[in-house]
Amino acid sequence: MKFSQMLHVDTFVCYMLFSQRLFIFTSNTFLYGVVKK
Repeated sequence: MKFSQMLHVDTFVCYMLFSQRLFIFTSNTFLYGVVKK
């Protein structure tokens, strides 16, 4: 496995984790707003 491929995979994993956290954060905020109403 080439170093550039490893770097690409690492970036992909970081992006996946970030998008997952962002999705959880936004859904939690949305649910919180709905419950507060």
